[in-house]
Amino acid sequence: MLIMVGADESEAGRHALRWALGIGARAGARIEAVRSWTYTPTLLRQLASHEAMDRHTATELREMVAEEAGPANEVRKTVLRGPAHYA
Repeated sequence: MLIMVGADESEAGRHALRWALGIGARAGARIEAVRSWTYTPTLLRQLASHEAMDRHTATELREMVAEEAGPANEVRKTVLRGPAHYA
């Protein structure tokens, strides 16, 4: 079984991840944390490329999952480009 959860650094995103971790532990399910991003011209100028934004978002997701699930977690982390409702 796989539980896929949208996870960002908002309190709601963290709550969703904690919920998925709890259900996953009880059900023996794997967890996939997904985060998407949409560029703004300001962000793209600061980070220079879409690839840099991918890396930046992946780092934020990895750090947030480690805070919630511990550093030795087995949560799969996926970063997608574009609005979350298209993910």
